[in-house]
Parts: sequence; C-alpha cells; structure tokens
Amino acid sequence: MRDNEFGARLKRIETQHSDKEDVFEGADRQKRRPRKKSGIGELRERVMPWVYGFIGMLIVGILVLEIDYSKSTTPPKANKEQYPIVQRVAKSLVALPKSTSNAVKEQTGPRIQARTGYRYSKFHSATTNHDPVEIARIWTGFKSSNADTPIDAIKPFQVNDTCQPRRPDAGEKVINVILETGGAGAPVQRLNHSDVIRAITKGVDHALDENKPWDKAPLFSPKMAVIDVSITDRSAPLYLVLQNTYGAKVWNIHAAEGVNIAHIVMIGHAAAGITGNIGKATFETLRGSDQGHGLEFHHFSENLSKYDCMTTPVRRPDDTWSAWSGSKTGNTLDGNLLYGYSKAHDAYAHWYRNALGVSPELNMVSASLAHHALIGEVPKEPLAPPANTQATWHIPVSELIYKGTDNSRASRIESLHNDLINAASAGDILSLTPRPIDLGQPPLESLAEVEGGLPTLFGVPIMSDSVADKVDPKQINYSRRITISATLPLETFLTNEERRPDAEVEELYVKMRAPRYMMRFCADTVIAIARKCGLVKTHVRKAAKGYRIRATFGYVPNYFIGRISRYSGDGFLRAFLPDTNLNNTYETPEKRQAFLKRIARVCEQLRAEFGNCVIGVANFDLARPSGYSGSAAKANAAGWVEIHSVDNPFEERLLAARAMEIFEQK
Repeated sequence: MRDNEFGARLKRIETQHSDKEDVFEGADRQKRRPRKKSGIGELRERVMPWVYGFIGMLIVGILVLEIDYSKSTTPPKANKEQYPIVQRVAKSLVALPKSTSNAVKEQTGPRIQARTGYRYSKFHSATTNHDPVEIARIWTGFKSSNADTPIDAIKPFQVNDTCQPRRPDAGEKVINVILETGGAGAPVQRLNHSDVIRAITKGVDHALDENKPWDKAPLFSPKMAVIDVSITDRSAPLYLVLQNTYGAKVWNIHAAEGVNIAHIVMIGHAAAGITGNIGKATFETLRGSDQGHGLEFHHFSENLSKYDCMTTPVRRPDDTWSAWSGSKTGNTLDGNLLYGYSKAHDAYAHWYRNALGVSPELNMVSASLAHHALIGEVPKEPLAPPANTQATWHIPVSELIYKGTDNSRASRIESLHNDLINAASAGDILSLTPRPIDLGQPPLESLAEVEGGLPTLFGVPIMSDSVADKVDPKQINYSRRITISATLPLETFLTNEERRPDAEVEELYVKMRAPRYMMRFCADTVIAIARKCGLVKTHVRKAAKGYRIRATFGYVPNYFIGRISRYSGDGFLRAFLPDTNLNNTYETPEKRQAFLKRIARVCEQLRAEFGNCVIGVANFDLARPSGYSGSAAKANAAGWVEIHSVDNPFEERLLAARAMEIFEQK
C-alpha cells in the first residue's frame, strides 16, 4: 500500500473514532464497483466450499478429541457456596506465567557466538578482550546473585529524567560495560498501579471486542535481573558507565580492596538499580524509554541531530557477531539486522560523546548476554569475596517495590490484580461477557427454506458463506445485529453505597460493568424482532461528558426469512433505511420497538415481492445523530434490510429504491 493510500485510510479510521461523532459501518457493503466473474472465478466458487468443508471436518474432529480429553482431565467444579462469584470463575483472575524466573536457558561452553555477539555462561565473566574468565578464578566461594539473594534494605532513589549525567572529572578513568541483556532473576520487583490497570484493561478490551468468556487478564509482573560486576582495577578513581539494552537491571558491585569508585551512571531502556560495596560513590540512572526512542532500530534516521537525547544503549556490530559473517555471505536477514543496529548505535554514540565527552567504546566490556562482567585484570590468586555486598539495594522510585522470594512476590502481585478486578467488576466477573437470553417467544422450526439445503460434506453443513450465518436458527452472530449507543455518566454503573473510584480506574470500572447494564436493551428493544438476543461486541471510551458506550447485539429472528435459492452469482443485497428526521429521538423502549417494527414491515413487503428478507443491521444512537459510511445522512436510528438474489450493483440499486418507497409510506 502506498503511503498516501495508507494515510487516507488512517484519516478515515481516525474520523470514525473521533470524540465528535460516531460513524457506523452499517451493512457489510454499501457501495461497490461492478465486477465480472471469469470462468476460473466461477469454478473457484464451486470448488472452494468443498475445500473449506474438508478443512472444517478436520477441525471438528480435532475439537471432538479435545472435548473428550478435557472431560477426562478437568477436575470437578468447586462448590458454589464455598467461593464468592469471582472465585467460582477461577482461583485467580489473572494468567500466571509458567515460570517466575527470567533466567535464560543453560548454554554449553563458557562462551558461544550469537547473531548479536558473544553470550557467556553463568559461570564465566565477560571481559574487555572477550575472553571468558571463570568466576572461580576471580573469587573464592563466590555466590552469583539470583532471586534468593537476601536484601537487608531497599532505598528508592529518583531517576535522572534529563539527558545529561554528571560528566567525568579530570583524573577519573571511564569504564564502559554494555550488554544487550543478561543477569539472573533479582529478588526485587517494581511496578506502578497504572501499569497493572493497563494490563487488566487490555484483557478486558479483548473480551469485550469478541464477547469471549473472560480469558484472564495478563499478569503485569515486570521482572528485574541482577548482574554481578567484579572490579579489580585500582589504577585510578573509576567512572563506571553500566549500560544494557533490554530489561530492567540491578548491578551488583563486587569491588576488590583498594578499588576507588567515584561515580556510577546506569543507562538502559528501563531504569536500573545498584547494590554492592560501592563505597562513597555517587550514582544515577537514565531511562531511555523516557525519551520516546523505541527498540525498533531500523526506524532510526541517518540524521543524528534528531538524537541529542538518545539514552537507550545500542552496541555497534562487529565481527564477534555471527550476523557479521552471515551478512557477508548474502544473508538478507543478517544484513538487515546489522543495518538497524548500526543506525541505532550511531544515534546513541552521538548523544554519548556529547554528554560524557568520550567514546562509548572506551575501556569497554561488551556482550550480547552475560551474567557477570569483570573490570580489571584477573588476580593471580582468587580473592576473598567482599563482605556485606547485599546490605542495601538502591532501586528507582516506584509506587510499589516488592522484595522476597519468587513465590512471595508473585503472590502479592497476583493478589493486587485480583483485588482490582474484583472491585472493578463489582464482584461479578461473569457479567463481563453475559450469556444470550431467551426473550420468551416460541421458536421457529427454521428461519428459511434453502433450496437444496446448505452445502454439506459427508452430511455436515459447510459454513462457507454468509447464507449459513443469516439463516442459522440458533446462533447469535454478527450477521444479524442491532447496535445501541449511549453516553452515560460514571454513576450509572456504581451501586448505591459505592464510592466513586479513583480517576485512573474509572474507565476500567465502566468497561467491566457496561455489558451487564446494556443487556437490558435485549428485553426492552430487540424483543420487537427477536426471540433470542445476546451481546457480540461492546465498545467503551471516555467522552467529554461521561462514557460513550456502543453495544452490538446479535439476535435470532422471531420472523420467517423466506425462501432462498442457491446458484452461481447469488448473494445478499442491502438497502439502507435511515430516519433522517432528527426530531425523532429514541430514548424510550416504545419508540425503539416501533422503529424496528417499521423496518420489519418493509421486510414483510419485500419478502412478498422477492421471496425473502432479513433485517441485517439496525442502529440506535440515544445521545446524538450518527453518521453512516457510504451515506451523507445523519440519523438517530437506521436499519438495513437484505434480500438474497442476483448479486450485482444494479439489482441492489433497484432494491434500495423499492425499500425506501415502502419505508416512507405512512
């Protein structure tokens, strides 16, 4: 797609979702160009349903096996009286990770070559000359930091949100450690309420968009990793620049006796912490994500003036990367990888030199992955580990900082999520995706007479086109739908004694409670043309006054659709019927039902003339007139009637004129 076409499409999408006006898509197709079917096209139409049917049979068979298996493996349900309604859904409302550790897989050998450079084992240290050094050669009885490392105290500190760290003083020796990633799981985690709310909202939006049963909110449980740094360099006061690209890190300093650390700058896409025997060193952390530069390196520009504040560390590709040789032998993926990294590194190096006055590759320890880095020479004999290196952990300020074992931290974070979900749903998580309801009308044996029946394979219907969905006598689906939009205040969704929630969770409260509230329109509106009604999609967004709710209901008709003949070139033709009298508002159930019955009378007359008719779509806006794609009309209510016939734009034009003629009759 060309850039101008993409921009035009994006503009249309933004217009449709603007705060000023909702634009309904209406029927699946409003205007189209005439199309001519080739002989191959007709053959494809005849053959593809059989192909799809065969694939469908395979899927059905797999599902049957899955169901049989689940019946034999699913534990019995809990007693309804034993748990509150939320706990009957699941013991946890969040999807727990399979493992609470972020440690990487074990690798064989002290060092391996990867696409982005060397990766060192957890028993070996990265060095300035890339030679792996066994940690046992540096320290005696050394215990690498991990999730079980004890923490005596946590002291939060503020992130440096500027682009200027303290510059090295004269006489200070700059040491660069730059890793793409690494470290073992740290015994500490930091998170903010806003991040938890965002994660839960993401899961809720997915459920509302497809009206699927609650699939558990993703557990927002950001991990920190801890990297050990051994220092034996006593040659000068050290200015340490500890850098990593991916993930939040805690740098654990193990300085030998006589080492003098003057200052520590930690730079990463995420904020970093520091611990260990740092003496009287000052420290700071810069967070690349604050400056808006992402991790998609191929997007970086050659214009370095754009990157006067680029604080996400990126390593320069060199021949230690396996992608280096791959690119030279014609591997396009490797070439593209190096291209992106080299551009992003140039941007980072541009900022680094201006900010610190030296090269980011000065006295550099670099690796794709390492759990341990060595600054200085390997001692002739292993040293005794420094005492009291885990006394205080300096962690960037956050609303919540948890320390302890993996299990204890996971339990607290899980409880935080569950408490929020329970409160936002008013204790009824099941109402997020309510079940369809029967409207108390007698069922029809069938909704339509399809000549020759629907396409089948070995006696199983092939759901290969829109006809099957339109005439299905049981299923609630998007092919027959009624949309109701309203702007409602927050108080609509609160219980009598419930206090107003904090502003940052208001929208989550509304999203989790809107489906339950909107289901009332099944019984007071949709009932006019339906015997069964259920939500297929709910959309919620903040508006200037309150919240804009758009609920889309699928329905099973309480009327007979008619006779449908299947043949080459058949399809559904649609006619748009808006009520353009903007003085007609539809706040009451009686008015909404009257409009649906008016549309139904149009369909009844068309059925007598064409043999079939279905109300495909109806829209009501209870707050303001809405616009509709493919039409300049605005209306508080509109409908689309559909007939199955010869599928071409001329016949559809004739239908639209006839339907409007009937619709406007008094």
